[in-house]
Amino acid sequence: MWNIRLGYLLHPEIPLEHNGNTELRIADVGAGNAIWLLELARHLSPSAELQGFDISADQFPAKEWLPPNISLYTWDAFGEVPSHMYGLFDIVHLRTFTVVIKGGNPAHLLGNLVKILSASFLLQVLGEGRFEELQWIRTFWLLLIGRCLHRTGRIHPMG
Repeated sequence: MWNIRLGYLLHPEIPLEHNGNTELRIADVGAGNAIWLLELARHLSPSAELQGFDISADQFPAKEWLPPNISLYTWDAFGEVPSHMYGLFDIVHLRTFTVVIKGGNPAHLLGNLVKILSASFLLQVLGEGRFEELQWIRTFWLLLIGRCLHRTGRIHPMG
């Protein structure tokens, strides 16, 4: 759906390698049936590590249907971040979370996403509607600037 609507899975400005390294670690938060990861895996080096996270494994495809570089895990993105996930991912992908933001305040969720990003990070945010219309994403930018001035990175808002 997103590829059809936008014309890409990852924003074209997001580099698929870093200093010649194609061994990216990419997280898909709210992975559901992993369709985004499955499609993305077709366009990346097999050395890229793709991990999907969802609050429930109910929609996960059978493990034997997944390529070796895709792993799926249960994790509530609004809960605590396991320590082994801190700074683990080069790219974090999030989409359609506007419907589950509690009380219109994304601070805790976005704080968790920042925790799992590596020092040179990219965060791809997809939402319903235009970027400028999503108040919680504007709130996110203020939160991110406040929490990440000491980090380097780029963020690609889309939608």
